[in-house]
This record gives sequence, structure tokens and C-alpha cells, in this order.
Amino acid sequence: ERMTKDGMGHYSRPKQQEDLAVTELPTHVKGLENPTEAMENVIRWLVKNGYSDEDISKIIGQNALRLLEKVW
Repeated sequence: ERMTKDGMGHYSRPKQQEDLAVTELPTHVKGLENPTEAMENVIRWLVKNGYSDEDISKIIGQNALRLLEKVW
């Protein structure tokens, strides 16, 4: 991982054919120790880097809601 000037880690954007459905959750993401406080900056970064509204929705919660609906 390399840090960018805005402090966000550099991650490659998924290829078009890839789905953003989460199948496995990481145990820790460096820089997101408190995701609630960081969420505004995360969303701003996603918009700035060209993620669609649908992709952002999946990233910030739709995948979690989908998982909860399946297991609950």
C-alpha cells in the first residue's frame, strides 16, 4: 500500500467486469480504526476517484445489509 498526498492509501480500482460484492471482510484496514469518523472522507475519495453511486452504495453498507438479510 502506498499513501497518496491526501493520506488515503492507494488501492487499484476494480476492473469493469468485477463485482463489488463482498465475500470476505478484512480484519483491519490501516487508517480506518474508527470508520464512523472517517466515512465522510472515504466517500469523498470514492467520488473523486470515479466510483459510481451504485458502487459507493455497496461499499458503504449495501453489502453488509445484504449479508444480514441472508443470515438473520
